[in-house]
Amino acid sequence: MLLLVAFSVSLSWVWTTLALLMRSPGAVLGVTQAVRYPLSFFSNIFVVPATLPGPLRAFVDLNPVTHPVMRRFLPERVRRPEWVDRLMAEYFGD
Repeated sequence: MLLLVAFSVSLSWVWTTLALLMRSPGAVLGVTQAVRYPLSFFSNIFVVPATLPGPLRAFVDLNPVTHPVMRRFLPERVRRPEWVDRLMAEYFGD
């Protein structure tokens, strides 16, 4: 939990510094969205890293979002929760 709080505080200081350097709030929003979306979508939040192709898996392993997610939400296992598997099987027939 402490690692997740430290990561969040450090990232908020990066955005605060960026906001002080840029001229308009819209520009800050655009830059933060451009950084935040790839970090969240190319992480292990939505998919198991073992199922990814090589270059994308290497990026996920270096992604700073991956490590707090692993420590906080998946400490004892790396695969998806069972309810996600059941939901996908029900809707997609897998």
